[in-house]
Amino acid sequence: MPSGIPVATVAIGGGKNAGLLAAKILAVSDPELLKKLKDYSANMAAEVEAKDRKLQEKGYKDYKKD
Repeated sequence: MPSGIPVATVAIGGGKNAGLLAAKILAVSDPELLKKLKDYSANMAAEVEAKDRKLQEKGYKDYKKD
């Protein structure tokens, strides 16, 4: 794109990320949406931390067996 035309790109098949990007743009002027996005991010972080704990405890070979 020429200078002055902002462009945001996401991966092919990345509809979820495109939606999150749009929500973040809209949240600039919507405090309720901003709170929902922050809660969503906090939940994602907690899920990643739980998966990491499980991986550290079981090791990569046994991680998917449960």
